[in-house]
Amino acid sequence: MNKEKQKSNILFYAFLAVCIAYVIFYIWHVVKVSSKPKYSADFKVGVVQTSEDDSVSYITYYDQDLKKGYTQKISNGALGETYEAPQIADGFVYMVPKKSNEGKDSKSVIALDLKTGKKTSYSVGHLGSTNLRVDSNNIYTASTKDNQLKLSKYTKKSKKSKTLTLDNTTLNCFKVNNDKLYAVLTTPDNKCILDIIETKTMKVESTVDLSSFKGKITDFVLTDTELYFIYTDASKKGGLGLYSLVTKKIETIDVTLEAPDQIAKVNSSFVISSKSSNKVTVYSYGKNDVKTYELPTAPLLCKVTSTNFYYLDDTSIYMYNLDDFTLVKKEEVPIKKVNSNPQHLATFFIK
Repeated sequence: MNKEKQKSNILFYAFLAVCIAYVIFYIWHVVKVSSKPKYSADFKVGVVQTSEDDSVSYITYYDQDLKKGYTQKISNGALGETYEAPQIADGFVYMVPKKSNEGKDSKSVIALDLKTGKKTSYSVGHLGSTNLRVDSNNIYTASTKDNQLKLSKYTKKSKKSKTLTLDNTTLNCFKVNNDKLYAVLTTPDNKCILDIIETKTMKVESTVDLSSFKGKITDFVLTDTELYFIYTDASKKGGLGLYSLVTKKIETIDVTLEAPDQIAKVNSSFVISSKSSNKVTVYSYGKNDVKTYELPTAPLLCKVTSTNFYYLDDTSIYMYNLDDFTLVKKEEVPIKKVNSNPQHLATFFIK
């Protein structure tokens, strides 16, 4: 074999080896990409972990049996660390990030499409939102700066805002229902009131004195005709009261609670939870029946469906049977590190 032919064969085999290596690399890449977990809308619970040190957060998704699925990276820091849990409306989940993806203080509320996981940011126009509520067309936020409380409505379609400003006033909690914003406030003279605000104009329609409830109101639920409040005094003893939207009367219900923080209505009962006492009270108002259960750890946040009670602590998500409060599943959430900084569990939502 002459040298020219030998050289040609060497070049041919070298080219063939390169082609084979390329094909092998391509197949490996396709297999790797196809086997990589992807966002799926078939989930039940989303658990948010975040950090104030980095502009990154993660959402880990779980199915109805709390089996772990996809973990989604979100380019916002301090995500979901507000007084309000994530809010769901019309197929989107809304959360407040304190940091933008550039690491700056955020003036936005983000919305994730529950079908695709795609993120949309809405610039509500002010920093430090502490509370969040949504309806089909609007995003409602609260923020306090320089002793001024601002309750704002941001309309997604027009990108315009309307704001109610209150001096030296503290917001305890607020909710939106049937074009009304119900805000429980502490006034400058330390009186607890309920302002019923017309959302179209963001002006106070009426004010109700709630000072007969001896303590701080931390949460409430709305029915068609009543508002049910939970409140706690300085000794951590709490109670349940109601305000009738029909008769305008206030009543105190004969139920003693241990430092209640959250209340949810399910079927004909109220489920009332506490961070400090680890206790959950189920009050059946139709039967006037009270049952109290104790959780193994302190909850960061609790959520209720028609069949299950969920709560999140510093490490895990828990699911209980609502009928008898037996533990169905506990699942530890893998904690991420960003730039060697460990994240922490902040909040969760149920689809």
